[in-house]
Amino acid sequence: QYAGKITQQEARDVLEGKLPDGTEVPVYPYEEFKQGISDLPPIRYGVIIDYELARQSLRGYEEFEILKDDPNMIVRAGGVEANNAYLDKYRDRNNTKLMGHWHPYNRIDKNQPQTRMPFLAGNLGMEFSQGDDPEEWGYDSEYGLGGDACIHNMARYIAVAPRDVSTSLRNLNFDD
Repeated sequence: QYAGKITQQEARDVLEGKLPDGTEVPVYPYEEFKQGISDLPPIRYGVIIDYELARQSLRGYEEFEILKDDPNMIVRAGGVEANNAYLDKYRDRNNTKLMGHWHPYNRIDKNQPQTRMPFLAGNLGMEFSQGDDPEEWGYDSEYGLGGDACIHNMARYIAVAPRDVSTSLRNLNFDD
């Protein structure tokens, strides 16, 4: 649900760090990634995490200190140090004690290769952060970091469209 299905071959390729455009990226086991990678690329890399560990990750509104040791948060943020810095800044900037953290692993078919994009949902000053009514929590308060839902009306990272890379601006000759 709400995931881009990929073929078995595409899944194998990604696990080996091979992207559809022929680019290769480094792939790290979660245990190694959590310890820290001294030469971690700033943008493109992969992390392989055990499905059960990812599935048992917290889901919902959690305290920041708890999220600092959450496997999915560590992967999504880019490592332990980056996760801690992100969470501290988020907490201090929004003066809140809770942040939403969501994953889909309890309701997907683990045998169907698929892909998802993490996204940030709304934040209007965390008005309902300490409220008692969960009905008031949501996209306009502290929904936080997700990867579990349809991202229409929420995507803040990228747009994806099929294209012919040979027609990319990167490959055009501007000397003519």
